[in-house]
Amino acid sequence: MVKKFATLACSAVVAFGLMACHHNDIGNGSSAAVTENVDVTSNVKTLIVKLSRALKAGETLKYNGATGVVSADGKTVTFEGVADGKTLVLTGGNLVDQSTTINFGDGDVVAIDLDVREESAGITIQDVTSESDPDQNADDNLDDGAEASISVKAGAIMNNSSLKGKKFSITLYTPAVSPLKEIKTGKAETALLAAKCKPDGATFTPAVGFEANLPGAEGCEIVCYNVNSGSTKWPVSASEATKLSAELSAFTSTDPVISLKYEITSIDEDKVLIGSGTVPAGQNVVSYKKKYGYESVTTTTGVIARLFRQLFGTALGETTKSFEIKTEGETTYELYQNVKTVTIKSGSATPFVVKIYGEVTANFISVVTPEEPEIVPTHNGGSND
Repeated sequence: MVKKFATLACSAVVAFGLMACHHNDIGNGSSAAVTENVDVTSNVKTLIVKLSRALKAGETLKYNGATGVVSADGKTVTFEGVADGKTLVLTGGNLVDQSTTINFGDGDVVAIDLDVREESAGITIQDVTSESDPDQNADDNLDDGAEASISVKAGAIMNNSSLKGKKFSITLYTPAVSPLKEIKTGKAETALLAAKCKPDGATFTPAVGFEANLPGAEGCEIVCYNVNSGSTKWPVSASEATKLSAELSAFTSTDPVISLKYEITSIDEDKVLIGSGTVPAGQNVVSYKKKYGYESVTTTTGVIARLFRQLFGTALGETTKSFEIKTEGETTYELYQNVKTVTIKSGSATPFVVKIYGEVTANFISVVTPEEPEIVPTHNGGSND
């Protein structure tokens, strides 16, 4: 009889014990390889937040009220050993405040990109004397080419004198969201961008014009929420395939949101070898590099890259994890990481393909040669000579 494993524990240091005892009958002095497959997902959870820029004095990022470990460049914050289902909050200074609940699902790593956006300065609304005076415009843009603008007509200013002298601004940002904890086929949608508009609570008659340019979204199915009912037009025309327009009668606490409808049409599952080695008898700690995030197979730009970040977290990265194993003999291990190749379709656009890196499993292999059986003489009668 062979008892292979006494204990297996997985964590950034050591987090839990998993009894993994395996018994095989081996006879006649022969050797046998005993293989055990184990999920090495840890109950020590790691949250990695990649910021669009380092935080300034007065700006804070907290998860469940606690601060994380900040990288040397200030653009990555790691929260180790955290609880599931708590809130990540970005606030302070002139930032667009953001918060989201983080869901780990069955995993032990969540990694997200987070926009750190200061509210745009905008323009000061000028007095007007005639409804024929030109529109007054404010705009904002992002590094990937996405841009938006709002325009107020002279008539709206004449109809609401409280607007005069106030700051008129728009700030684009990507809403913070926890990545999908379950990837499955079917139709869904996600918010790519939102727009913070000021002055807060202002009303407009006629309505403010809202326009956005969304490079990379040609042929995709785009919808806009929190604007006047029936006012959205996407695309504006065939020649302006990435242009969206809508109208806003008021600036409320509910920001206009630009959302993309999509369908996951197929998921292919595989696993890749990420490490191997041999440990002696006794208790050992094995460290390994675990990939997280997504890897684009097809070329993606603009808002489609934003879609991937919303669904799957940040672009591909690595973090160090470890597990502890106690064995009764020398044991070889092989570590594999699950990989899903996901095909996504939106509207008439060519489907997009992305690889998602998931959880890690391990094969533990022990070669055992039992001792020779003890031979006990027996007496069948007759002479003892």
